[in-house]
Amino acid sequence: MDERIWTNASPEPGQEAAYPDLMLACAAPGGALMISGDLEAAIAALVPGAPAVGCGGAAPDGPHAIRIARDRMLLVTDAPLDVSPGWQDGYAISLADDLYTTITLTGSRCDDIAAACTATPLDGRSPSATTIFGGVGAHITRQGDTLIIRVQRPDAAALWSLLTKLAAA
Repeated sequence: MDERIWTNASPEPGQEAAYPDLMLACAAPGGALMISGDLEAAIAALVPGAPAVGCGGAAPDGPHAIRIARDRMLLVTDAPLDVSPGWQDGYAISLADDLYTTITLTGSRCDDIAAACTATPLDGRSPSATTIFGGVGAHITRQGDTLIIRVQRPDAAALWSLLTKLAAA
């Protein structure tokens, strides 16, 4: 066996897997910026009024910020913003458009699958959206009845594989 040959591929945007009462999907990438430092100044300058969302919290369809740490957020937009990375007026910007894979779970089994993957309450009470989900670090939010899981690209294949196994059980 050659351990350099991966047996499970990373999900691609648009890929879906349907199971009884559950749909897994890999969402198309939008825009993402990692911001740190003065978060309020960054939000005001980049997307005024964008809400900050915690673990499992309700995210709007439009721009929003996902809290990762006290001084760091992932700013999510529909499309990449035309900004220059680096230090601005009290905050730093890093381009993160290709850093994450977004996996969505929809259906009546969504909460059961999520409970099998994490012990963290996904109710939005925690200001940080980051948790361990299926053994990997992830940022978790919701849009309506859809659970949105953002994982770093290298972890997407392992999480997709786990979710398909749980969904098929």
